[in-house]
Amino acid sequence: MTTFSLRILVPCLILLAAAPAAAGTLHVDAQLASGLNDGSTWADAFQGSAGLQNALAVAVSGDDIYVAEGTYRPTEAGTRTVAFALKNGVTLYGSFLGGELSPAERPPFGTADSVLDGDLLGDDGAGMFGDNSFHLITTVGTNATAVIDGFVVRAGAATSGGGNRDRGAGILCLANASPTVRNCRFLDHRATFGGAAGYVNNGAAPSFTDCTFEGGDGGSFGGAFDIAGGGPVRFERCFFSDNTAARAGALEIFSTTGVVVNSCVFVDNGATGSGGGGAIWLGTGG
Repeated sequence: MTTFSLRILVPCLILLAAAPAAAGTLHVDAQLASGLNDGSTWADAFQGSAGLQNALAVAVSGDDIYVAEGTYRPTEAGTRTVAFALKNGVTLYGSFLGGELSPAERPPFGTADSVLDGDLLGDDGAGMFGDNSFHLITTVGTNATAVIDGFVVRAGAATSGGGNRDRGAGILCLANASPTVRNCRFLDHRATFGGAAGYVNNGAAPSFTDCTFEGGDGGSFGGAFDIAGGGPVRFERCFFSDNTAARAGALEIFSTTGVVVNSCVFVDNGATGSGGGGAIWLGTGG
């Protein structure tokens, strides 16, 4: 080989070695019981209730995660502090039947639910909520490229003190976190401080589009959301129903400017304390 050829070949080999792994699509199916369990195709999707966590563990920026109908828990060990952590550049698409080639092929929402379930021991029917996940979704360091679309998020219980474990049972957004949430249904969350479905603080500015927030018990502040010192949080075409807290039945917006609530519906939300707002409570520069 000539010296000239070596001069061309060596830099090319270095570039190839340094190239990141190609982004792609990972598949998850809780009901699958065969295949390679590596997420490469629907037939070899990550399996079981832990399948989504396994997909998130290997996902890189640019990846899409397709999640079939079924129930997914943050952990199979019953540890309340474990949550689904969103990643920048990674889009989670739920509500597939399995076999679709794109999110556009999914059936109508509500017919093939992909459920993120905080009822770790399956005992909510017996009124046992003290063993549920503190948070279902966490968003540390995320921006708008961290996307979740088409999930049912249910039964978080932020019912402990310290470490924000008393707020944001559905989704916790702190310190400028700004994920994108679409076509999701938040159901039956509990929080003792506030924000049963979600808590937003310290400049965080998530956006919620075509989402529903139902049956939240927010304790003191915000049956659905407690937004305190947040950024320009946005709710577009969202539905708030049967949420309750002492001061704000659905939305508490405290010491925050720039929040947009556009084309939303509020039904049967209630503030149980004096001076509260049944649908929305605004305070201190809200």
